[in-house]
Amino acid sequence: PRLIESKAEWIEVYNTTANPISLDGCILTDYDASRSNPESPSTIGGVVIESQGYAVFARNDNPDQNGGLVVDDTFNFNLTNSGDTVILRCSNLEIDRITYGRDLGFENIAAASLSLDFDAFDVAQNDLPGAWCAGVTPYLDVPPHLGTPGLPNPSCPRCVNVVCETPVSKCEDGEIRSYEPGMCTFVDFV
Repeated sequence: PRLIESKAEWIEVYNTTANPISLDGCILTDYDASRSNPESPSTIGGVVIESQGYAVFARNDNPDQNGGLVVDDTFNFNLTNSGDTVILRCSNLEIDRITYGRDLGFENIAAASLSLDFDAFDVAQNDLPGAWCAGVTPYLDVPPHLGTPGLPNPSCPRCVNVVCETPVSKCEDGEIRSYEPGMCTFVDFV
């Protein structure tokens, strides 16, 4: 049986810092300037990403419908296959944004995530279409779906010249509560 796409979409966010980051109260949204209300924000509740860790956000938290994923939280917008923009915003500060689409040079794939090369986990590098490739690791066997939700991405099978810098963090009670662009970066989406 095939997964229903609107219930099986997911986004993965990576903490680039050396400290846990609380995303509690942050906003995950898509953006489409052609809509009367260009954003469809979802407020994140209670998610803390450990240092160098991942959080998985999905359209649906039911593993029977989302490809077997255990997710950290859900979002309420579609990831448009032909192209979209996804934004992570905390305390009204944009932490990361990814705009993808065939017309921008991103691969057009089905039943696989677009995965960021593990050497490109940086807020600037993840904007480059050449830093993304189709997921190759099965996370669901039947029907087959590829990606690494909650796990490190493999290297993309092409040369990507990247340099990553870790931003300075500001912590309260051992968790980051003051945000800077680049503290988290989008690393996968389906």
